Amino acid sequence: MKQQYRLMIGFLLTAMIGGILGAVVQISAFEAGGWYGGNPVAALGLVSYGLFFWITICTVRAYHSRCGLHAALLVLSLLIPVLCGYYAAARIFYCPLNEYVIRFGLFLLLPAAAAAWILRATRRYAFSRLAVRGIGTLALLFDLNTRIRWNPLAIMTAAALYIWFLYITRDLHAEKRNVSAASGTAAPSASPYFSNFIC
Repeated sequence: MKQQYRLMIGFLLTAMIGGILGAVVQISAFEAGGWYGGNPVAALGLVSYGLFFWITICTVRAYHSRCGLHAALLVLSLLIPVLCGYYAAARIFYCPLNEYVIRFGLFLLLPAAAAAWILRATRRYAFSRLAVRGIGTLALLFDLNTRIRWNPLAIMTAAALYIWFLYITRDLHAEKRNVSAASGTAAPSASPYFSNFIC
């Protein structure tokens, strides 16, 4: 029962964070006023409207989940409230509503969940980490070229986010092996392959 409560609390917290993120993105994007904005809120708007921001957020949820299925459900419980919070903030604060963002977000819900499932299931493999880092780097370069451009504060925000992204996608299993070797204990045996996909 305790495990079920923890899972339920995790989903609720993820949904709350998603709703708050959606509202923050809407307000900060309005503050950015297009390509400009010289304050931290506007810089966040420029960064959070890009793909790299959401790749990082979804990667965090996927990497710190129990298995592939759990990762997919967590990402859905994050992104659906994001869209709801984005829409609600536009109505409450009378911000312009970008319907393209809503449609694009709805279109990406299932692909994002599938990607989170695969990412969590394969996170211990080097090729998976390299692929995720490559996709994230390309997304960041695309955002820098198309939206962030020459805004110094937004560039620094994106750089800090990229450092966090690299830290998230580090080799977690190598760290566990090093800790086990340092303590003189054997590393635990790997779980069955399919347990990474389904809890």
